[in-house]
Amino acid sequence: MPSGQFYVVDQPELSFTANYRLDRVNDKPFASRMVLDIQKQSQPTDVFDAISIGHEVTFVSSSGEAQRMVLVSDTEDELVFSSRG
Repeated sequence: MPSGQFYVVDQPELSFTANYRLDRVNDKPFASRMVLDIQKQSQPTDVFDAISIGHEVTFVSSSGEAQRMVLVSDTEDELVFSSRG
């Protein structure tokens, strides 16, 4: 799974390294839905402590592409965001 640098829109100081992938449906890429996994043990993620499942955050990739993502999972090890597809 590739990884990249992302930041929260309008807050470039909130920068994160995350794994990302296209969601798959029936073993085929579902191009309109991207999944972003932020590993908690490798970086501080306390900025997300106040949000809950279903909260929307806009991330910007290092190439400048913005993507609205929804928090879909918050475990002890990772935060998982998914775009709506």
